[in-house]
Amino acid sequence: MAIMPFAFNAAAPDWLTDKESVGQGITDKLNVAIAELGRFEVVERVRLNDVMQEQALAQSGVVSDSAAAQAGNVTGAELIVTGAINMFSVGPEQSDNKTIYRSRISMSVRFIDATTTLVKKAAQIETDQTGSSASDAQFKTMSDASKQIIEQIKLLYPLKCSIAKIDGKTVYLTMGSAMGIKVGMQFKTWQRTTVTDNAGKVLGTEQKETGIIKVTYADSNFAKARVIKDQGIRAADEVEEAPARTRVGIGGGFSYFPISMKKAAAMDSIAYILAPRTPDTIGTPDTIGLNPADFAAASVAMGGFVHLELFEINNTPFSTQFLFNFLLSNGDVHGLLMDWNGQYDLRLIPERLWIPVGLGISYGWLKYDYENAQELLAHLKNALYVNDYEPTANELSGTTFGGMAFAGLRLRIVDHVDVLAQAGFRIHPIMDWNIEYKNGTDSNGKDKTEDAKVPAGYLPFLDVMPMGVDVRAGVSFTF
Repeated sequence: MAIMPFAFNAAAPDWLTDKESVGQGITDKLNVAIAELGRFEVVERVRLNDVMQEQALAQSGVVSDSAAAQAGNVTGAELIVTGAINMFSVGPEQSDNKTIYRSRISMSVRFIDATTTLVKKAAQIETDQTGSSASDAQFKTMSDASKQIIEQIKLLYPLKCSIAKIDGKTVYLTMGSAMGIKVGMQFKTWQRTTVTDNAGKVLGTEQKETGIIKVTYADSNFAKARVIKDQGIRAADEVEEAPARTRVGIGGGFSYFPISMKKAAAMDSIAYILAPRTPDTIGTPDTIGLNPADFAAASVAMGGFVHLELFEINNTPFSTQFLFNFLLSNGDVHGLLMDWNGQYDLRLIPERLWIPVGLGISYGWLKYDYENAQELLAHLKNALYVNDYEPTANELSGTTFGGMAFAGLRLRIVDHVDVLAQAGFRIHPIMDWNIEYKNGTDSNGKDKTEDAKVPAGYLPFLDVMPMGVDVRAGVSFTF
């Protein structure tokens, strides 16, 4: 492989007197990084400069694809890397009352076959880095740009080998560190099968993915790996480097959450036992509590959700979701919940059907009908210092921090489009209760309303706990 000096086509800052040094700096970092990669021989810079001088090629990097390929042929290189820096900036800025330096680079890179002079791949590289000084920020942008170029080369020339043997859950590969395999790298495994027609005539071959493995040990001539995804891996399967990938999904759907209030027996209070909560027995502040029979939660709460997910993180069967849920009852919003779920995706059919099983935590707000709001405010009058304790509605609202467990199905109907269905159970202890009340009138004679937190001593909020099933269906668009 030969790396040509990168051309500098950007508007240069006033202080930059040697524009070629920027392109040469990236070239030098690429040479080192590719050599460390261990799978390519890199033409030495001195040798490449001699060839360019012999063929009267520009040292600045402004070289045509055919001329670059010609220089590569002379040096014996099979792949030529050329590029041009189209935007470059370094400057100070303020952050948290201190001065930092920000450097930006935008560049186009081409990978040229020296034999055919054809461009095998082109990429746009952009990076934005900060540092304690201008040189520090510039160094970081050059380093990041070279890393991105290396990733493009890996995609263009992935490592390939085969499985030598399988010992239990350990897979042995026919290639090792001498060819660039390192601990932590991931590989796809394939089986190549022959395709024939009904008469037995061979039409060709096809590949079937059988799994994903991750390298745990690399000797010079072989490597060991553990199985991450097994869809029928066997000895002699072909192996190809598969950079770790996480799919990002966005979507939404409908939910069904029939909330009910349950007595939390383990959290019972003496006040609850001595004074059942009915309109007739609410007498003193220390005996006010919630009885599930005192108020009606939404018997059926239909709603919807939107979500952002990280699906099959780093090619593993683990995913995470962030959801925003809203619950409706009788045309009114009765809840807003934010969920964070972690799940394991059991693969039934590769790239087609999964069974997600997981747990999650949730934070949000729920609202309930409460017929005794008037009596409650009467006892809160002195604590709240209000003159008019008429509630605006017979309702209580509460913030909640809860959890859930769920399982479901995920079906890929077309590329990048999955339909989801799951069922689970939620439990949502109320952290505190709030009640809205009227507090006088304004200058225009309109009622003023305030939202007051109900002191726990007046309303032991652990006596009851909302819980219920959670059923949802939706769609996710993955990228």
